[in-house]
Amino acid sequence: MGSRMGKKHLLADIFLIFVAFVWGINNSIAKSAIAEFSPFSFIALRYGISSLLLCLILVITGEPWRIKQADLGKVLLLGFIGNTLNSLCFIQGLSYSSASIASLMGTASPLFVALLNVFSGMESLNRFSWVGVAFSFMGILIITGENTHWQFNWYRQEFKGNLLLSGATVTWAFYTAFGKPLLRRYSPLQTITYTTNIGFISLLPFVLPTLLHQNWSQIHLSSWIGVFYAAIFAAALAHVLWYYGVKHIGSTRTIIYNNLTPIVGVLTAYIYLGERLTPFQMLGASMVIGGIYLVRRYG
Repeated sequence: MGSRMGKKHLLADIFLIFVAFVWGINNSIAKSAIAEFSPFSFIALRYGISSLLLCLILVITGEPWRIKQADLGKVLLLGFIGNTLNSLCFIQGLSYSSASIASLMGTASPLFVALLNVFSGMESLNRFSWVGVAFSFMGILIITGENTHWQFNWYRQEFKGNLLLSGATVTWAFYTAFGKPLLRRYSPLQTITYTTNIGFISLLPFVLPTLLHQNWSQIHLSSWIGVFYAAIFAAALAHVLWYYGVKHIGSTRTIIYNNLTPIVGVLTAYIYLGERLTPFQMLGASMVIGGIYLVRRYG
């Protein structure tokens, strides 16, 4: 039994490293693609394709579709917050900001998971952990301030982008922290299929107008490849593997792998898009990660 659990934990760790690389690369691919797609058209295609793919896989594997009535509200809430709100915040924030900043803002996910666990009564934090929380938020402030030239104005695109990317980080933390109870009753594939399809249906009122006005004739093959990468790898496959990690090693340990994503993301943005970070932005990212270490070490 112990050997089997050890293998599942090792497999989860391998899967989560793979996911970190997929998501790190995805920020640059998505940033490049939305130069031709409107942000909402991109996200609609991404979730439409991934929803169909997940349903097909669920049929092929023969896993059940039934959801217990008591869980329906939780699934609906997770689908809306973790997919609809998360994707809208992410893609709109990315359109205003850079792929590098999107990667750096994602480093705060473990912080928000820890806070959500505290406020829901699942965990508690001591004074050293709260120092870590404060340290991380100072790092976020430095990243945001440096990116906006220290002008915190909603009408500046960079500041608006940072706030939206922060919203994406919070909604993803919610999706990670509160998805675990469902995984006691449903497989990662079932849970992701339910929540992704709910997220896609909820997206439709937001994205239909842009789909109707999208200039499809001006989109190059590279941008279409970006959509399919985001749908198949970053949405469908990565989400299933992410919840596999949550199920077998817990949300707290799983979310730590988010710290690998910005490293991959920043390097990819540097190579693929020519983006460069300032020393202050790197300092801010270090403070966020250092604060998270304090939270996890002493929490």
